[in-house]
Amino acid sequence: MVECNGVAIYRCIKEDDELVSLAVLDSSEIEKDENETVKQVSQSLIEDLIDDSSIGSRRSTPDYGDSKSARIHEYKDSVEAERENGLVTKDVLEELRESTNLEQNSRALAEWYLEETQSRSDLILVIPYTYDRENFVGIIKTPYLDDAYQTDPSDILREAQRVIQEETHKGIIHPRYDHSVGEVYSGEAKVYQSGGGPRYADYWIGFINLAETKVEDEELVESVADGSGPVAAVQSSSEFSDLPDRVDDEGLLDGRLNIEISGISLDVDVGDLADERVRLAEKDGTYFVIFTGGDLDVEASDGSTSQELPELSEFEDLTEALSDYL
Repeated sequence: MVECNGVAIYRCIKEDDELVSLAVLDSSEIEKDENETVKQVSQSLIEDLIDDSSIGSRRSTPDYGDSKSARIHEYKDSVEAERENGLVTKDVLEELRESTNLEQNSRALAEWYLEETQSRSDLILVIPYTYDRENFVGIIKTPYLDDAYQTDPSDILREAQRVIQEETHKGIIHPRYDHSVGEVYSGEAKVYQSGGGPRYADYWIGFINLAETKVEDEELVESVADGSGPVAAVQSSSEFSDLPDRVDDEGLLDGRLNIEISGISLDVDVGDLADERVRLAEKDGTYFVIFTGGDLDVEASDGSTSQELPELSEFEDLTEALSDYL
């Protein structure tokens, strides 16, 4: 369970280079009865962000929430350097993590965001919190809607929650936490973004000195595009099984390939082809994609929500199903 230790909310108005503080509630103020709604909504926003503890492992789960993706970023060396305002980025993040100097440090983050060349008018939320007995700070950016936000923090957060859940979402969690092994990595952060594809918003990570990174799909596309590496050299389906011994970066095995046969499109991981969990076959000009495994789920999905069909109990015999082709 997430325990909110404070919240700071800022309007970043890019056109006027203006920063407006809408609410700063430290660890003592957030516990007051009149701020209960603020605390509950703040916790809900963070819980939505960290809902899946396996984020960062494409094999386990590539997405969080309904449509948002996550990446692990290391910090640049400059995270330890003093900035123009005399503060050090890493110190600011660590103090926020421990709910220290919330007003000064949260304002510094919002100012650094506003200074980014490509940043936009947005609402910035800074939320220190405790999860699984570890302390973190979440930074959430949500669209700035000129007429939507009122001066009451509860109203602001309710609107921010709606926008984040229904429209778009960017977030940073410092430090990165691997819930599966209970390890905190203070030199890394998790960055969440709706979509998160090749047009990844670099300005969103630059303001706290995070280094760039690529997800497995982008690395795979690059390696195939320039003809480098063993995946680009594959000429027969049987060669996929040799890839684990030939790749220098095992992350490429988590990249996804698109297979299309007669207009039917499927996405599969390179690793599943290498492990022969997915096999490609051909006979007399007819192509087959064969999935093997011990589990079968059939569901309807619109890309954001999924609904499982009733469990299938009867199946056509494989030999009979293929008899027209083999």
